[in-house]
Amino acid sequence: MKKTKVLTILIITIVAVVALISISVVVAYMFKQSPEFNNEFVPAVVDCKVVETFEENKKTSVKVENTGNIESYIRLRVVTYWQDSKGNPVARTSPEIKFDTEWKYDASKWIYDEANNTFYHKTPVDAGYKTSELLTLGSGFDGIQMSSVEEVVGGVKYTYHPVIVFIAEAIQSEPDNAVEKWDVTVDSAGNITAIN
Repeated sequence: MKKTKVLTILIITIVAVVALISISVVVAYMFKQSPEFNNEFVPAVVDCKVVETFEENKKTSVKVENTGNIESYIRLRVVTYWQDSKGNPVARTSPEIKFDTEWKYDASKWIYDEANNTFYHKTPVDAGYKTSELLTLGSGFDGIQMSSVEEVVGGVKYTYHPVIVFIAEAIQSEPDNAVEKWDVTVDSAGNITAIN
């Protein structure tokens, strides 16, 4: 009986050792054969730049390029100021800066917020793409132009030039309510329909 007991223990030990070796080989093979997987996180980048065209000292085209990596809404603030003949900004409130002709914008693509002198592109713009053209040329409008002003003080003539600058801003289109931080209304298709 003792011999049978020893033989049983020996067989169980051999089976256990073979099972351990087999499991170790399978696990080692699985880890050796599994391909490496990198889970990369690419953060959203929201950025844009104004793309303007000048012809004969007039702005004839104004668009904004989405230079980020995510679809974004775009708006353009219009800032005007005076500068002297050396290009330095001048603090003047008179005369009011006026455009030589009333300039037109594409109201089918842009909404104008007169209170803040800001244009909103109605639809979001994909990364790497540009907004539609802001200006509508034709019907007597051939680009944005403003006239300089001359002033004589103490026998010295000073010339002041008006400057118009478009400052572009972008905000990501996802989540849906992100653009509402601009205090605008967006319809179910994702189009800006009103300034609140």
